[in-house]
Amino acid sequence: MGIVAGLPKGDMVSSYSGDTFLTVGGVSYKAFDTIPNLLWINLEGGLVDGHRTHTAFWHWQDRHGGPSITIRPTPFWVAVAVRLVETFGGRIDVFDSDDVYDDIVRPKPRGVQWDLDNDDHFWAMQRRLRRLEPVTMDDMLGLAVAHGLEFPEDSLKPEGVRLDDWGKVLDNQTAGV
Repeated sequence: MGIVAGLPKGDMVSSYSGDTFLTVGGVSYKAFDTIPNLLWINLEGGLVDGHRTHTAFWHWQDRHGGPSITIRPTPFWVAVAVRLVETFGGRIDVFDSDDVYDDIVRPKPRGVQWDLDNDDHFWAMQRRLRRLEPVTMDDMLGLAVAHGLEFPEDSLKPEGVRLDDWGKVLDNQTAGV
């Protein structure tokens, strides 16, 4: 999630095996004692939409038996979530207050295995994670249009930018959409 949101990739070398593992800066999470399959995830840093922080809920196992993401209905989160489910499979509930639970569903791609206790599966997942790239402003706008999602004009506005200045930027970005 952090990679797709624009946070920096890094490496950590195991003192035990000497293997190099992928790390991502600016990602923190909190597990809930009362809901064992749920994580609150906080992303903090130079995010692709210009904001400093974003949060979401990650469900390791939803009512369908697979992972899902509960997000705020903003272009940023829709683009991040779609990139993740296109890479790993899963379901997205964009508007958790409506009657539609699965707004966007993608099957798990061939070769994606969640059994990370298996060394081959673990290293395949590390390679897949390293290939991930951050979403772009075009991704955010394009997915909003493609999925018929409507957002307030300021939902793409980076922090610290005045709304009237942002309107000019948004007009230029959406000229060809």
